[in-house]
Amino acid sequence: MSDTHALSQTIGSIYNCAIDPSLWPVALERVARLFGGRTASIGISDTLTRETIIRTSWGVSEPYESSYAGYVATLPVYQSYARMQVEEAKGGAMLYDIEAFKKTDFYREWAAPQGLIDVAALCIMNDSSRFGMFGVNTGTDRPLVGERDLKILRMLAPHVRRAATISDLLDTSALSARRLEALIDGLDLGIAFVDQSMRLVHANDAARRYLDAGDGITCHAGRIGVSAPRSRDAFEHALERAGRGDAEMGRAGFSLPVPRHGGDPLVLHVLPLARGEGRRLLAPSSLAAVFITSPDARPVAAADALASLFDLTRVEAVTLTHLSAGSSPGEVASRLGMPLSTVKSQLKRIFRKTGTSRQPELVHLVSGVGFMRPTAP
Repeated sequence: MSDTHALSQTIGSIYNCAIDPSLWPVALERVARLFGGRTASIGISDTLTRETIIRTSWGVSEPYESSYAGYVATLPVYQSYARMQVEEAKGGAMLYDIEAFKKTDFYREWAAPQGLIDVAALCIMNDSSRFGMFGVNTGTDRPLVGERDLKILRMLAPHVRRAATISDLLDTSALSARRLEALIDGLDLGIAFVDQSMRLVHANDAARRYLDAGDGITCHAGRIGVSAPRSRDAFEHALERAGRGDAEMGRAGFSLPVPRHGGDPLVLHVLPLARGEGRRLLAPSSLAAVFITSPDARPVAAADALASLFDLTRVEAVTLTHLSAGSSPGEVASRLGMPLSTVKSQLKRIFRKTGTSRQPELVHLVSGVGFMRPTAP
């Protein structure tokens, strides 16, 4: 029970960072304590320009914080990071030779003086516009990173990704929740606040334009809704989960595609509000904030959209993108480095969740989602 409570508290802290990035050190400290780690960090950069979007750490004191970038650019581990798939979690021993690592200047001059020896690393973004890593460094006072650590990282993965994605969309920098409250109406990003009955509590001007147009997302008799049946079911499921607490959100309402008649589909992101003290400042009576944007604002991975629509796990969604592109289960197993039996088990679950029974139906289903091409991420 104490572990469950600590995990829930940590996830709540992570969601607070979506609207106030200055709170990342608080969330990172809680994550580190789940692992018995000594430091933790999150870093997101623009894939093309290499510009830093977010770079925050906890537990790293000066002069180590300032000297970090000068070391890591030359480390082979960064090549390993670049090859990781989104939401893939790995320990240091899976990324590099620990003994060889101990011979590097980085270890002798940076890691060893801080008592650090290993890392639990999570890839949170890796697409044409963003690359992001999230991780915890562990010390010599505990065993090397193992499966329990990686399991915790995988549980945190969708929550970290949602918080970082929304923060990126808002472009809040170090904006506090109280300042953001006063500026919401002037943002180009559509933000709508809804209560437990899906009634609209408040919408900024950008969201109001989408709602008034009534194409894809609507508001009738004060209730917000989505037109397309599949997206509507996924949207309502996401709001229902938001009401059950931060830890329940998972992938529900993550990059949720909403088809429109008059153009490209919209993309929705659902942020739970009820449990976060800082988040409640935005709209005290609201259950969730719904961020409304278009896919050209940020690329939407096919796997994210499919996971939201059909309540798939991240791995199931990635498998589905390959299968819907025409790959056989054997080819998917080879490409993803999985046993064929694992892919077949996933396929059975995908059939059940999508209401299909054959691979051609999956191809037709994914092609009907709209703006996605069924290509492997």
